[in-house]
Amino acid sequence: IFSFKILFVLARDILIGYASARVLYDVRKQVMETYGGAHYQFYLDNKQGTLLYNSLAAPSAVHTILLSGSRILASFFKVVTITVVLVSILPLAALAFLVLGVAYYGGIHVLSKRVSFILGEKRAKARTEQTVIINEFFSGFHQILTFRAIKSWLGRFDRENRRDRTLLVQNQAWQATPRPVMEFFSLALLLSFLSI
Repeated sequence: IFSFKILFVLARDILIGYASARVLYDVRKQVMETYGGAHYQFYLDNKQGTLLYNSLAAPSAVHTILLSGSRILASFFKVVTITVVLVSILPLAALAFLVLGVAYYGGIHVLSKRVSFILGEKRAKARTEQTVIINEFFSGFHQILTFRAIKSWLGRFDRENRRDRTLLVQNQAWQATPRPVMEFFSLALLLSFLSI
């Protein structure tokens, strides 16, 4: 049963990551399509930095809120409850969990250097490309509108936006994996203490 719970939690976290990455992708795409359909006066009335912020940075707040809010609250209550129960019932097991936690932290630190940094580097490159495309779009909007090249620019942005979404989903899958694994080892350790 516990194995199914671990798989369910992992699948849930990956789906949440996918859904939030999809929302981020859709919001960015919608903002750029709105910019693509805007009139010439719109670009004259708005500062380029504001448009850039609205197309790249602002949508990230939606993504962060979707991911963080419920996880933080659930994790806090889970940690407090488990700590109180464990220390009051099995103090030796609490010490073992502390050692396991330190080992877990060290393992995650090493793993993050090998995986998250690589994915982060790729995401940074994709975000840089998005920024370059948007900057060029805003800088040359007059020519783009004149030559009716909006679809081309939106297509270039969409490719980079899609690449960023894929990398974001991969990164969130890697971030979601350690917790169920840690829960499995924690339960196995707890069951071994209870069987003694």
